[in-house]
Amino acid sequence: AARAVEAICRSEAFSRPSGLEEVCERCGLEPLRSHVVEVRLERGDCYLALRQRQNVVWAGERERRGAANESEGRHGDAIRCYDDALALDPDRGTALVGRSRARLATGARA
Repeated sequence: AARAVEAICRSEAFSRPSGLEEVCERCGLEPLRSHVVEVRLERGDCYLALRQRQNVVWAGERERRGAANESEGRHGDAIRCYDDALALDPDRGTALVGRSRARLATGARA
């Protein structure tokens, strides 16, 4: 089960919103409940646990893109990227700091 979870998380399909459902279907896992994967992840539904893991990966990507935009002076684009990151992972403090910094650079209130 551990190898299956790691393979799912490394797959190209994992990077697409609909990809998780496709991968679960191909692996014979019911997207909303799989006791085999639940044991490995030790939390809730297989699908929900994998989706959360996927959101953290996507949030990191959006945050990196926000930082790149910010360093190039595209503060509006940076704010949008940081907003996306926070929508995916609300506890991502570094994205919150980055968004505040970009807002201050535009003259807006943080």
